[in-house]
Amino acid sequence: MRVLSINFVGKRLLFAATDKHKKVYSLEIGFGAGNFHHLTGLDTTNKSWSHPLLYTEKLVGGAKWAIGFRDVRGKGDYVPDTLLEGDIRQNLRDTYRIIATYIKKAGEANFEEVIYRAKNVEYNKLIYPDDWGERPQAVLSP
Repeated sequence: MRVLSINFVGKRLLFAATDKHKKVYSLEIGFGAGNFHHLTGLDTTNKSWSHPLLYTEKLVGGAKWAIGFRDVRGKGDYVPDTLLEGDIRQNLRDTYRIIATYIKKAGEANFEEVIYRAKNVEYNKLIYPDDWGERPQAVLSP
């Protein structure tokens, strides 16, 4: 695992997460140049952009912070739309444990670089959905 000190513009992340029954879910997100503009404090030259819609659909985080994502086109293309400070766990309906995070450039076909792998996961007991496809399966690190 490495410390992230990269610019996320033009990158995609894949979060692999499990529920309490060891069923695996995924959330793929992308980062464009306009993401988080509302958090920078910079003024825009396009005055028709009055202020962003701060509606979020998916949250990734924990006891101290969370980052929110929403599907901008209705096709599973999630982008970041907000940051939240504080413990978000009491405000969620369903929670999943992130077991691995992968990164790639937006144009690359597959996720291969692991940037996070959870400890104390029974990787041999994970249940991947039939439609998992080419997404990587989290395994014990060598």
